[in-house]
Amino acid sequence: CGELGWVASAPSVPADPPDRPKLSALLDMGQGHMALFICTVDSRPLALLALFHGEHLLATSLGPQVPSHGRFQAKAEANSLKLEVRELGLGDSGSYRCEATNVLGSSNTSLFFQVRGAWVQVSPSPELQEGQAVVLSCQVPTGVPEGTSYRWYRDGQPLQESTSATLRFAAITLTQAGAYHCQAQAPGSATTSLAVPISLHVSYAPRHVTLTTLMDTGPGRLGLLLCRVDSDPPAQLRLLHGDRLVASTLQGVGGPEGSSPRLHVAVAPNTLRLEIHGAMLEDEGVYICEASNTLGQASASADFDAQAVNVQVWPGATVREGQLVNLTCLVWTTHPAQLTYTWYQDGQQRLDAHSIPLPNVTVRDATSYRCGVGPPGRAPRLSRPITLDVLCESGWMQGGTHRNDRSPQGSRHGRNPTGVQWGTRYPVASGALGKEH
Repeated sequence: CGELGWVASAPSVPADPPDRPKLSALLDMGQGHMALFICTVDSRPLALLALFHGEHLLATSLGPQVPSHGRFQAKAEANSLKLEVRELGLGDSGSYRCEATNVLGSSNTSLFFQVRGAWVQVSPSPELQEGQAVVLSCQVPTGVPEGTSYRWYRDGQPLQESTSATLRFAAITLTQAGAYHCQAQAPGSATTSLAVPISLHVSYAPRHVTLTTLMDTGPGRLGLLLCRVDSDPPAQLRLLHGDRLVASTLQGVGGPEGSSPRLHVAVAPNTLRLEIHGAMLEDEGVYICEASNTLGQASASADFDAQAVNVQVWPGATVREGQLVNLTCLVWTTHPAQLTYTWYQDGQQRLDAHSIPLPNVTVRDATSYRCGVGPPGRAPRLSRPITLDVLCESGWMQGGTHRNDRSPQGSRHGRNPTGVQWGTRYPVASGALGKEH
């Protein structure tokens, strides 16, 4: 019998029309404004790929249809086509289509590519100082047609007066800070190139420094000093009493020598708050708030009145002629022995004493009184004036002015006859700091 032979046949390979291609576009702003189009397909047998911009053929897997040494660079592999487009222009926006074809059929896919290539260039920098010159340029891709129009926006609102590619500020102000972007539109085109907003930050030296002083003469005798300033970057605040540093935003209360436990400080950006508990005569005077940052400095001053000097009248501010009256200068202080006293009667300096006795008061004594207290050689701190009213047989004297009053005098005398009236609206307690007479 003859020998049997085996004949090997090649395996069959499935053949189908190309699947729908996958088309993607990548925009690289850091490489000279370049776009990369990638088209891939699953196809057996291998497909011929073609990339179109609108109806214009750009490249095929057989080779580019435009010069490869220009803006276009094509690279083809099996079932893959890549096209690199450099120096993008507004005209490169539009519909792109990739077609895949083999002997069994074809398929295609498309995408819309928008050249959002406009961007804002700032010179010298987006970080600016008030008064600095700055130029904003609306940069757009190459190939911008002549007659392209521009619009500028700040914080999303159009700037009607700005229609050129350049926006200039000779000396920028704080009100001109914000987020700027531009929009470019070619003539006769419905598409626009919109830039991403860029923020201009304007720094400025301290301004509008205010120093507010308040005093509560209640039981705690709380004084408050509040310093505020407007600045960017935030300012360092220093509060001085004369030449002595009392508080600052950097170290809180006091200087290197320490501080009083009566002082409490609260700090916030561009704000310094000082509370003085148990405010005394030594706390009174002119305070200065200094504000400084890297761009400059400013200051404000204010006088703090702790109302530490008061006139006490015994038995009261309204008395009958011939009564004994005693006026005492009460002072809240830590150094009573080091003080000198001065009295003023109707604005005229009278004598230096802690108190004024009037053993037999007359209508001539009916006037205003105030006392002044201070260390020797220094201007005194004055109390608020208090008026002494003297009743007599024919009427009564109010602050030195004769008043006719035919009403029964008993009603006059009965008006708080033994009470003490004060020169301030709050009651004052002398405690260990003043002695009543």
